[in-house]
Amino acid sequence: MICLIENYGHGSNGSLALAYAVDGFGPVYENDFPFENVYNEDNNKSNEYFLADFNSVNLDINSRLRVKEASFLPSIYKNYEDNTLLNIYSSEKGRIEDEYNVDDIPYLRLKVKEKIKDNGAVIASIYADDTLTSGDNSETGFYNYENNAYFCNDISQNENHQVLIVGWDDTFSKSKFNNTPEGDGAYIVLNSYGTNFGDEGYFYVSYYDSFIESHIISIDEVKEYSEEPKDYDYLYQYDELGWSGSIKANSEMIYAANVFENKNNDNTKNEYLSEVGLYLHATEGVEIYVNTEDEDLTKGILVASYTGENALEPGYHTIKISPLKLTGEKFSVKVKYINQENAWLPLEINLKDSNVATNIDDSYYNKAKSNPNESYVSGSGTSWIDLYNLKINSKNINEEDIILKNTNACIKAFTTLGDKSMDVSVTGVRIDNDSIIMQEGEVRTLEATITPSNATNKNLEWSSLSESIAIVNQNGIVTAISPGTTEIQVKTKDGGYTYKCKVTVIKKTNTDDDIYKDEISGNDEVDAKSSDGDNTKATTNFPAAGSRMILISVILLIGIVVILIKKNKEYEDV
Repeated sequence: MICLIENYGHGSNGSLALAYAVDGFGPVYENDFPFENVYNEDNNKSNEYFLADFNSVNLDINSRLRVKEASFLPSIYKNYEDNTLLNIYSSEKGRIEDEYNVDDIPYLRLKVKEKIKDNGAVIASIYADDTLTSGDNSETGFYNYENNAYFCNDISQNENHQVLIVGWDDTFSKSKFNNTPEGDGAYIVLNSYGTNFGDEGYFYVSYYDSFIESHIISIDEVKEYSEEPKDYDYLYQYDELGWSGSIKANSEMIYAANVFENKNNDNTKNEYLSEVGLYLHATEGVEIYVNTEDEDLTKGILVASYTGENALEPGYHTIKISPLKLTGEKFSVKVKYINQENAWLPLEINLKDSNVATNIDDSYYNKAKSNPNESYVSGSGTSWIDLYNLKINSKNINEEDIILKNTNACIKAFTTLGDKSMDVSVTGVRIDNDSIIMQEGEVRTLEATITPSNATNKNLEWSSLSESIAIVNQNGIVTAISPGTTEIQVKTKDGGYTYKCKVTVIKKTNTDDDIYKDEISGNDEVDAKSSDGDNTKATTNFPAAGSRMILISVILLIGIVVILIKKNKEYEDV
């Protein structure tokens, strides 16, 4: 799927531009995709171009670049009242709490400067008033033409223009702006209006501008395909339009999974999963599991782990893994998101169809599509709900049901093809423990190591000699059932090599400090179900819905989660 802007002059936004650069469609060379083949000039409107007949546009164009790493820098809104800075720096517009301390701002700004030094520029957003967009040289506007200096201190506005920050000047005088900021200093910004604007296309934006640091994206790593072929053969994804909303867990972890159908029709070659692409809302630990055989989400091997000090920063990440041979008609990729406060799950949501952002017009994200049995979400990693038509009932939200329509998890899979003669056979397997002692009800994870480490088929089968004593799932997670002794066995699919671990279960000794269940308090009933599934009910309290976002509490089988729908904006120029 590809999304072209209907009116060329309406522009887009940084999030959609990033999605386009990671989803395999672009960017492309202009001589491969001539402008006049895509857009026709409207003779009745000066300098306006509209999308040509979509069916006549050749979309089979080679992408010349893929973004592999991008960072979302901390969002900083500056709040003003009667043109006075309130020293309230918030991560979301409209929040009144003091999210950031004044002393935090220089450190956060230093991160922006470091990214500019490392990568040459960062993407940013501003509110552009008429003095900037129409050339109206008014002293009451935010743009000073004489000094090419811009400063907006009206937090009631919205970001509507995308620019590039290419440098900074800490000594740029505050006296050069129409409205006087709190202090000196400005970013050097490249506009999209050509060299006739500002100083050869550049202008200054004050550090104290309400929006200049609100949405900053840094492109950290790219792979160019100008001469050499792509470094993957197939890209599996359901989120071509990118991340438009999130599920926020009320716990430190949440799981998501995508199930894909194998595309390889070449019987002479094997297909190998080599990379996984994902977005992160916040600094999070992630664990990635893969089932190369089928869509069974209870199975899967751990292929990558970034937790603790190795947690990943907010942004888009491409996780390289040791190539795994895909052996079935379908395969699944599961991601566990971990955050000590609240874990976040990025989603591509059709905001219009889901009726969660009625003030958004027919924008790009309203073209998102999904099908049953594609994306799933879980609070535990064991019980899963299909995201397709996930239904949410609540008496607190206008007594109307909310259905997440055309919604998918933002998880991508990159695969390569290789000759079957290149397969590496398994020669053995070992469990990290020869014997363990567990109490009734205890849960432990056994780790299995296959040799050699570059074996092609790393699929395993776990089993218990006596399931009345202990059971094990296909991830090696053992649950003690009752006192006794049994063995847990792991067996390789390639070669049938086995290894056993002796498990001794002893009786549980209860104490006053033991906690056996979670308690959920509240008085409003919430239902969450898929269109063809059973209800799962619990009780909870809804937070108040603000004017800038919609908060929805949902029970997903075993855990409470909150869906946070971001407001995405169209910008006049990108």
